[in-house]
Formats: sequence, C-alpha cells, structure tokens
Amino acid sequence: MDSSLDRIGSPGGEERGLHRKEEASSSRTTALPRVTLRIVGAAASSVPFGEAITLLLRGLEKHLEAVEDAPALVDKARRRTGELQEVMTVLEESLFDPDAEVFQHVVDALKNLEDELKTWIGRPKGSQICGCFLNAKSIAVSFNESMEDLLHEVDSATKSLHALVGSKTYQCAEDIRGQQVILEETVDRGHRLLSDGQHEIKERIASAQGEILRRLSNRQSSTFLQENLPPLSRELVGREEVIARMLEIFEAPGSMASLSGPPGVGKTSCANHIATRFFSDTSNGERFVWILAAENEDTIRESYLQVLEALKIRIDLTEFTPVRRLAKRVAEALSRISKRFEWLLVFDNAPDDCTEFLDKWFFPSLHGLRTGRILFTTRSSELAGAAFADGHVKVHQEVLDSLPRDDGAAMLLQDHKTISASEEDAARELSMLFAGLPLALQIVKRVSRKRFGPNGPLQSYLEDFERQGRASSDAWQKIQKVISEPFDLVAEDPCASRVCSVLACFHSDGLPHRLLCLCSENGDDDGVLKLVEIGILQEDCGCSGVRGRRSYRVHRLLQKCAESCVIIEHAVATLSQFLTLFHFRDSRTFSVVLEAWQHVAKLASVAMGDQKGLQRSVLLQLATCVLLPVGVYASWNDDFEWAEKWLELAFRLITENSGQAKDVANGKRELAELMGRRGNPKGSVQMLEEALDILESTDDEGTDVQQELDRATTLEYLGYAMYRQGEGARARQYFRKAIESAQKVFGSDHGTLIVASNLNNIGIAEDSLGNLSSAEDYHAQALEMKRSIYGDELTSDIAISLSNIASLKLRQDDVDSARDEMQSAFDVFREVYGEEAQNTHLAGSLLNLGAADAMLGDFPSAEKNLKAAAAMLKAIHGNGAQKDSIADVLYILGCSRVDLRQYEGAAESFREALAIYKATGKAQSCADTATQLGEVLDAQEDFDGAEDFYKEALRTLAEANETASDTMTTALRNLGAARDRAGDILGAQKYFRKALQCAQDVHGTDSQDVEVARTLYLLAKAERRLGLTDRAATHFEKALRMFLNAPDPASHADVIEEITAAMENLNARDNCDGSLRSLCANNS
Repeated sequence: MDSSLDRIGSPGGEERGLHRKEEASSSRTTALPRVTLRIVGAAASSVPFGEAITLLLRGLEKHLEAVEDAPALVDKARRRTGELQEVMTVLEESLFDPDAEVFQHVVDALKNLEDELKTWIGRPKGSQICGCFLNAKSIAVSFNESMEDLLHEVDSATKSLHALVGSKTYQCAEDIRGQQVILEETVDRGHRLLSDGQHEIKERIASAQGEILRRLSNRQSSTFLQENLPPLSRELVGREEVIARMLEIFEAPGSMASLSGPPGVGKTSCANHIATRFFSDTSNGERFVWILAAENEDTIRESYLQVLEALKIRIDLTEFTPVRRLAKRVAEALSRISKRFEWLLVFDNAPDDCTEFLDKWFFPSLHGLRTGRILFTTRSSELAGAAFADGHVKVHQEVLDSLPRDDGAAMLLQDHKTISASEEDAARELSMLFAGLPLALQIVKRVSRKRFGPNGPLQSYLEDFERQGRASSDAWQKIQKVISEPFDLVAEDPCASRVCSVLACFHSDGLPHRLLCLCSENGDDDGVLKLVEIGILQEDCGCSGVRGRRSYRVHRLLQKCAESCVIIEHAVATLSQFLTLFHFRDSRTFSVVLEAWQHVAKLASVAMGDQKGLQRSVLLQLATCVLLPVGVYASWNDDFEWAEKWLELAFRLITENSGQAKDVANGKRELAELMGRRGNPKGSVQMLEEALDILESTDDEGTDVQQELDRATTLEYLGYAMYRQGEGARARQYFRKAIESAQKVFGSDHGTLIVASNLNNIGIAEDSLGNLSSAEDYHAQALEMKRSIYGDELTSDIAISLSNIASLKLRQDDVDSARDEMQSAFDVFREVYGEEAQNTHLAGSLLNLGAADAMLGDFPSAEKNLKAAAAMLKAIHGNGAQKDSIADVLYILGCSRVDLRQYEGAAESFREALAIYKATGKAQSCADTATQLGEVLDAQEDFDGAEDFYKEALRTLAEANETASDTMTTALRNLGAARDRAGDILGAQKYFRKALQCAQDVHGTDSQDVEVARTLYLLAKAERRLGLTDRAATHFEKALRMFLNAPDPASHADVIEEITAAMENLNARDNCDGSLRSLCANNS
C-alpha cells in the first residue's frame, strides 16, 4: 500500500514532488513599468483606434499584475503543500488509513496543483504574455485564475482532513462519515469563488492548516464529536477586549454570561470566536463546545438532538420528544462527561422573551453541571443578573455596541493587499455612514469588491453611494439600503434568485442543503453557493457533523429583505418535493420531517397571511403535500396538539380549494385516525366510513394507483378503529381488504410495507379473538416480509414483530422460547437506538423481559428489568407523569417484589401505581392495585391498613358499576379474613357469603373453578366456628370435590389436607359418598 509520500513526494526531496528547487520561478520580473502603461493608456483616448488600444493596454496591465503575483503564489503553494504533507505523514504514522477517500482527495488536489505549477515554471518568460493581444487574457492571468480554483480545491481537501482529525481516532472515523461525504462532494463540485477572493482563500488555508496541526498535537482518545465550531478565517476587529473579558469569566467553572445588543452588531460572530478560543485552550484537558440555535422551540429542539447525537446518545426519531425532556437528557449527558471534559454551550439568538426561554426550553436544573459554562446571545437585556432554578447562579451580561469609526474602517480594509490613502479615507467615511454596524460593513466589503474589483473598491463604492444621493438619509435608512444590495447582485442569476425567492418563506436557521438545492433552477447547489459567497447564507455550525446533514442560516435582517423577492408558490412546490422522501410506514425516513418541521410552520404562516393572493392549486398542494404528511407524522408519534393543528388546517384548505373527491377523502381519513388515537373510536369509524364511501363512489376500471393505495390505507384505518372498539372480527375483515387493495397495485407476490403492516394487524386482531396460534402465524409472515424488504438492515419494525411473536408465545406458556424472542427484540431496539437511548419501545421490551423472568421464577432478574422499564418510562414522560404505561410496569414490579418477599418495596410500587390509575380513571386497575396493596399490608401485619384498601377496592368497583369480577371476589374474601382475625366471625361469614355469590356470578353456579372452591372453604371454616356444622360440612365437601377435580390437585395439597381434617373433626367423613372417599384415598 503506497503512502501519501510515495504518491506526492517528500518535503525534503530534491527530485520528487512540488518541493524541488526551481530558481526561475523566483526571479521573474516585469519588463514594462505599469506606470508607463497608464500614461500610454491616457494618451490613447485622443488618437484613432484609441478605444482598441485602451482595451489592449488594460489586458497588458492585467497580465503584468498577474506576473507580479505569480512568484508569491508559487511560494505560498509550496509552503502550504509542505505543511499539508507533514500533516498527512503524521496521520499515517497514527494509523489513519492512507487509502481512505478523504486522503485520496487531498492527494488529487495536490497533484493538480503540482501539475499547474510545473507547467507555469517550465514556460519560457516571453510566452507568458501570449493571448494578451488576442482576447485581453494572457497565460499569466489564466494561471492566476486557475490557481484560485486549485487552491480552493486544496482548501476543501484540508477541511476533509480537519473533519477526519476532529474525530481523534481511526476507530471512530465512521462517526464522521457524513462529514467526509459532504466534503468529498464539495471537492468534486469544485467551488467557484469570486475572482478577487484569492487572498481570503490563502488565509483560510493557513488557518485550516494551523487548526489541524493544533488538533494533532493535542490528540487524545475521545470517542465523540467534540465541537461544531465554524471555520474562522480572520480575527474580529474591535472585539478583542470583549472576548478577553468573556474568557476571563469562563475561567470559573459553572459561570454563565450573555452577549446582548441590536441586530447586526456581531453577537454570533463574537460568540463563535469566544467558543473557538475556549475550545483551543486544552491546558486543563479536553473540552466539549457546541453552538445551539436557540431562536425558537423548533430550532432549540433540533440543536438538543444534535448535542445528544454528538455525545453518542441516540434518540428515537419515531417519537416526537418534547423540548423540555430533551433539555433534561442533554443535562444528564453533560453531567456524565463533566468528569472528563470541561464544556461550553452557546445558546445563539435566544428569544427576546428570555424568561419564557428559560422556563420552557432550558435545563430544568443546573445540578451536576458545575464544570460547564453557558453563553447566550440575545437582543434582550433580560438575562442580566438573572438567577436560575438553583438560585445562586447569576448571568454576567456584556453589551455589544457598534464599532468605532477606525475599527469599522479596519474591518473594511481587512482583505486589501495594498491600501492607498484615498481607500483608507473612504473606509473611514463608510464606517461612519453606516454607524459602525458590523453586518452592514461586511456587506459593503463584499458588494464593493464584487462590483468594482480588487483595486480601490471602497472609494468607488463611496462615490457611487454619494452620486445616488443616499448619503444624506439617516443611518438606519442607509443600513437598510445596504443590506438589500446583495439581493440586487443575484437578480440576474437564475439559480441564486430562485433560492432567494424562498428564504422569507422558511425559518432563518437550519435550512437543509438538499432542500435549498431543490429550490435552485437546475436542482444543484450553484445558487446556494452563490448566496454563500455574497454573504446572504451562512453555513450552520455543526451542519456537516451531525447525521451527515448540511444546513444554512440567513440573518434575520437579510431575511426581512428577502421578502421583496418572495415566491410563495415556489416555496410550496419545493417543500412538497422535499417531503416526498418521507413515508409514515418507514421509520428510516422520519428525519426528513424533523428537518422540515420548523419550515412547515413558517411556510404555513406566510401562505395563510397571503391566502387571497395565492391560486387554489398552490393552497391545495400546501394542504395535501406539506401539511397532511407532517400532520400524519405528528399523529403517529402521539404529538396530538400539532397533529390536530396541521390536519385541521389541511382539511380546511382541501374543502375550500379542491374539486377532487379523493383529496377530501384523504383529509377525512387522517382526521378520523387522529380522532381514534385520541380516544373517540365511534367518531373515527363514522368519518372513515364517509371517506371510504367517497373513494369507492369514484372506483372504476380506470382507478389510478394512488387512489387504490388511498383506499387500502383507509381500510387499514377502519380496521384500527374497529379494533379500538373491541370488534376484532370486523377489524380483521378490514385488514384483509386492505391487503387485497394493496396487492391490486403491487401484485400478490411482492412484499411491501403496507402488506406487512396489515399482516401484523391481522395478527393483533386474531390475538384479541383468542386465536393465539393463528395470530403467531400472521406475525411470523409479517416478520418474514419485513426482512425481505429491509434485508440485513435492523429496524424498529423488525423488533416490533419479534416482540409480538414473543408475547404470543408467552401467553401460550412457551416461556423459554418467548424469553429468547424478547431478548432478540430488545437487542435489535438497542442496536437501532443506541446504548443510551430511552423510548417506549425499549421500555416495553424491558417490561416483557421482566414478565417472562417472573414466569420463569427468576424474580431477581424480573425485578431488575421491571425497575429499568419503570425508570425509563419516568425519564421519557417525566417523574410526575400520569401515564398508564408507567403504572402497569409499577404494578408488575410490585407483584415481582411480593414473590421476593420484599414487602416494603412492593407496597411502594403499588402505592405509586394506584395514584396514577386514580389520576387516569382506570377503575378496574385501581381495584386490582388496592387489593394487592391490602394483601401486602396483611403480610406486614398492618391489618387495619389492609382492610381499608380492600374496602377502597370494593368502593371503586361499585362506583364504576362493576357487579362481579375476580377482583371483587378477592377483596370480599380478604375482608372476611380480616373480620375473622378481628374476632368478628359473623362479619367474616357475611363477607365470605358475598364473595361466594360474586365468584358464582363470574364463573357460574355449577362452576368447578378454584376461586369458587377457595371461597367455599373459607365460608365453611367460619360456619364451623359459628356452630353451623351441617352447613359447614356441606361446604367443606363441595370445596374438597372441586380441589380434587382441579387440573393440578397436588398444588392444593395443603388445603385438601386441612379440609379432610376438618371433615373428620365434624364426623362428616363417614357420610361421604364412595366417589369422594376414593378421591381422598387417591390424593392422600
């Protein structure tokens, strides 16, 4: 395997690579002084053919400038190449794979640069002017332009190495695969930079090289991405004191600060520099730094997800996790890494209402976060001195003002290679004209160089500005005008202008790269890159580091200017196309909705504000292709508030703007499913039947594919609704019809997710009907089809089918096999979601494992799994959440602890479960839990407390109009036993008689059920103590006969022996008939 040295050449070699000595390149000078050309050019205006002569001389002047710059370019290229080769050598020595694609791109970039330099160095001096007199573009000029592209290619390759080194070890190179892919694509595209950006390119290369070498020198063994800092090409002008003060504040662990100031003053840029300096200081060990977009609930939610993924904590994208819960998960993750890392979080663009931000979206507590630092950027001053939940943590505030005149001028002159006195005066004047606002000055710098070139752009810009009479307006009017100028530059570029036309329709942060590319005229990213070049778009922090996604942001002041060129129709069409990547049956596509979520909200708001100005077809597309799919995602992930908002708005737009029945049917279908998921199955059935009638009324031989699939989905939803109503047979019928409809489209031999889903649904329906074997067959078919669809890829769908099969095996007493299947399902969920993930799928798997362990008699393992399930559900829903799923786990955990004779722990679990069941109004569950709690208190000899809970169970059932149940039988029987212990034999007899009547009502008067037998036995004992010997003997005999006829009489041996002894004491044994004597003899 060749190393990079073999392919490029050693930095010290005399014969190989770019580093061999070429004396000619450093001794080239121009023969004609440039001042002479200017004099001749001035005189040419008064002679015949003067214009042609002037053009020729301009070409010659450009040639001479290029020749003057060429030696410096050659030297810089050599130096940068040497530095990059040294970095690659160190990486190879550190066991980074030299055949990796990222290395290959670096090699290719350097080889191209080498070839260009060799061609230039070997060209005779006289030939370098060739072409100048033909097309005003000499070989020297072409060389400079080519070098710009090649140096940028090297810069892109350097970024690839930067990303690779950022992961610290070869073993975690997979974690930055997304970055590599994006950077490799960037190199392949060959970004076109502005012709006057050469100086900036060189600075960026130098900066990137220094960053890579710094990271190598501090290389440790971390296993996660440690920062999402943007590349910084230069120092900030006029902010060094602020940065130094903030870094001094952050020397103290646990410190918090805010940067506040008006829009455009440079808060974000300043925060980026502070974060970069903090990250670079590794004197006290490694550091973790992350910049979060905090403008609103959607952006902060996405940022929290990025932090968790950077820290290797996966979140289930199939569930919509509230921001507050994500904040808690981030706090827990940071608390865990605090022992190894100092960290800094930057909450960028926190809303003006900071109090609401802190209450709803920030960490619920700072406990365990004392080694971290937190920085806010916000326009508001509300955070100054604010105290957080812990009480004593205060926020230090630093207010950013506009730059002084000289600092503003220095900012404008940053990229100038030479500075004339007139250019310096123009810079000061412009700084004063625009009140030193950094955003405005940055735009002036970019626009002036784009419009007037690298020579004296500020002076030309100022003259043009004054010529248009804009210098007399007030400062804010001037700033507003200058902020709009970048949009004027892209007006004639079709690709860039099409991207600009959607910016005001989407959210300002987190604009996905692939969404913006869809906005472009030709579908590539040329327009996006153009907007980046002139400063309208900025790459988001961490955009290429998390989930391999690339995104951009636009400053809010610039977004306001974009309203002048907005095309809502184009934004709707683009977002519709983007969301075609999402399918609610395939969890692998859920990230598409998460990327689009905040932009859907903004687009809906913009479109509704201009509803009258939009065509009906546009509003219909917004409803059916944007709002409906996002509403479906929210509904299926139990985010009912957002689901209702999107689906109701979509249905309203459909009914107002569509003439097609199928659109109305689809809207009804999704609203009906939401209704069913929210607990209204009857209303859901009615609306679904209406939707199905609409679809079938237009059904004929020419029905299109999509309409047939819509029909299949509607039939499936009807099956869900019937199942929720307890009508398993009708549900099964609809699921089968849904499969038939889908097979009309795909064929009967072709496996699809809709067919697999309905096979699974039929299995659930068969289960509800008690057909366990048939249910298992259907679940097995669903599993086989899913595996044929997904191949070797592990998904949550696979695990769900495994769980369903395991549950059925458990109920068919195949406990060992069920336990194995449950473990397989749990392992798949863990593989899909990660070791640190917490979601309802994992919690359900732990619950199943705990139940199986309990049935196998492994009570310690059962308790461990059930405790983990309860803890996970509490973490998901919050400790105080009133969720039946939490109560169910606590109830089973209590039963497991009873088996372990851990009565105090069991009582605690039952009490907690009972409180939740009361809050959710589950009467039967309340009664079951109260009865279990009474039995635990009985075991602890708290007889009064036990009696209270038995009575509570009976009272709960009576209020729910429950006339008879096994729970009522048990509670009455236990109350009788309590009265018996208290010496109230008559009271005991009364409760036992009621318990017997209840058991016979449940199981039948002639039933031989053990519950009836047990109640008869206790009643007989009470009657014997009351002296009712004949009645006691009769009841003893009936109970004995039932126990002896039970499926496993040996399990009741103690009771049988006690009854037999009691009957002998009553002299009743001789009165037993022969069959009874025979039974007693056989079971003695």
